Amino acid sequence: MQQRIIEPQGYGIAEARDYLGIRSDQTIRRMVWSGQLKSYKVGNRRMILKSELDRFIQEQITTEEE
Repeated sequence: MQQRIIEPQGYGIAEARDYLGIRSDQTIRRMVWSGQLKSYKVGNRRMILKSELDRFIQEQITTEEE
């Protein structure tokens, strides 16, 4: 029987920080508060969709190319 690996669709603050290669949780929180990253809550945990993180990365790449 083959096991499927399920990739998470949402990341907590620390996981989002690691995914983006940022050093500080506070930087991620500021990005959420300022509207740069959209997030949602599950219980008391703030989550950010992987697609939102990928959008942010692509936006940064596009901005640097201009």
